[in-house]
Amino acid sequence: MLRILFFVLVGLFCTSSLAADGTIAGTITSQTTGNPISGATIQVIKGNHNIIGTTTTASDGSYSIAGINAGQYTVNASASGFQAGSIGAKVSNGEITLVNLALLPNPGTVSGQVTDSLTTLPISGATVRVFQNNVLVGSTTTNGSGNYTIAGSAVGSSVVIASAATYQTASQGAII
Repeated sequence: MLRILFFVLVGLFCTSSLAADGTIAGTITSQTTGNPISGATIQVIKGNHNIIGTTTTASDGSYSIAGINAGQYTVNASASGFQAGSIGAKVSNGEITLVNLALLPNPGTVSGQVTDSLTTLPISGATVRVFQNNVLVGSTTTNGSGNYTIAGSAVGSSVVIASAATYQTASQGAII
C-alpha cells in the first residue's frame, strides 16, 4: 500500500512540473519607426508586484522567458529613450504566448533663447509656441535671459514661433 502511494505521489509531482512550462516570447519595437529595440528590459509580473521573470531583448528586439506557470500575467517593457509599455498575457500549459510591444519614444523638449536680431540681446517675456501639424503642442514665456523650454513635444517636425511687444513675430522650423 505504501509503495502504491509513493508511485502516485511521484507521478503527480512529475505531471504537475511538466505542465507548468509556459513561455512568453515576442519582439519589442519602436512605435514610430518599427525598428527593433535592443537591450529593452522585459518583466513578467503576476498580480500587483510579483516578478516572475526578467530578461533583456536581443539586437533584433526579440526576447523569451520560459518556465512560467499557466495563468494571467502583465508583461512590462522599458528601454532608454522610450516610454514604458505594458500588456496583459494569458499563459497556457506547454504553450508559447506571443507578446509583442511597440514603445513610444519619450516626448522631446524644445528649448532656446529669443534675442533681438540687431543687438543680439535677450528678450525677456517673449511668448514662444510650438506647433506640430498646425496644432499647438506647448507654449511658454521667456525668462529674464530670453531662455525658454517647452517639454512634451512628439518626435518629428515642429514650428517654433516667438512673439514679443514691439518686435515682429518670428518662426523657425525644428526637428524633435
